[in-house]
Amino acid sequence: MAKGEIGMACIDLKGAELIISQFSDGPTYVKILCKLQIIQPVEIIMPNTSYENGKMTQLFQVISEQFPYVTLTTVQRKYFNESKGLQYIRQLCVPEFNTVEMDVQSKYYCLATAAVSYLCCVATTAALLKYVEFIQNVVFAPASLKITYKGGEKTALIDMTAARHLELVHNLRNPKSKQSLYGVLNYTKTAGGDLQTIQTRFDCVEELVEKEELFLNLQAIISKFLDVDHLISSTVQIPKKEGIKVFERKIAEIIFLKHTIELVQILQNALADGQNSLFKAYYQSLDDSRFANLLEQIKTVIHEESRYQKGALNMRTQKLFAVKVDLSI
Repeated sequence: MAKGEIGMACIDLKGAELIISQFSDGPTYVKILCKLQIIQPVEIIMPNTSYENGKMTQLFQVISEQFPYVTLTTVQRKYFNESKGLQYIRQLCVPEFNTVEMDVQSKYYCLATAAVSYLCCVATTAALLKYVEFIQNVVFAPASLKITYKGGEKTALIDMTAARHLELVHNLRNPKSKQSLYGVLNYTKTAGGDLQTIQTRFDCVEELVEKEELFLNLQAIISKFLDVDHLISSTVQIPKKEGIKVFERKIAEIIFLKHTIELVQILQNALADGQNSLFKAYYQSLDDSRFANLLEQIKTVIHEESRYQKGALNMRTQKLFAVKVDLSI
């Protein structure tokens, strides 16, 4: 950090997305505090130069005061390496989002500094991923992360004290209470969007109201999907040590993945009846040969009749007989 420039990177270990950003901030660090308030980190990581011999930098002190219940961890400054961060981006970013490299090549601080969602750090992207590797004892598979760059543009900022008093995100008396503006509004199932996106979604709702059969079909199919984000995150994190529990989890993940991919074709067929442009876009996005190819790869290892079933006992039976004879995973 220099001349008011701050870099952040955040990763949610329950998802598979790394968000990096760089922006200018003032001496009171309003922007970074606002972003951290949105992220709601469990742990914040900073270089050890931020807190040495009992002396704190101003940023370290401000964060510790504003987030007293968040763990602050320091790591060695040598891990804050922009070259290593760029190397990680090239290695881990999925091909569909590899243009992010062009966005960050000139952003020294977003490569050298970062903040995380499950693990939140004002540190380098390299230091962040190295820390995750060390703490979680896993590495990410190549070309497995959605990496995006988000600067400070199109962002509305509000002073943290004002936000707290207005109870925008948390209830002032009871932090666990849902009696806040966010708690009142937090009943949507999709991410936010611009006016055009919202209007398109309204049109989808209108079509679903008019076509009850389409609505019931989509509702029945979507309810069978598992937590896709969590499933993707689990499959792209490779344990550094293997054992019985790891093998058992791998088998379960393959069964979950097989179950999910088999639903894709069914969902696409149901979307064929939708006339809205958003339904058509979803239909086209699901028309991807990689789903069928991946399913064929899974079937070379897992019996075709292996199915996801609710209940621990049922799944234990499925896992016992899932892998084909004379094969290992």
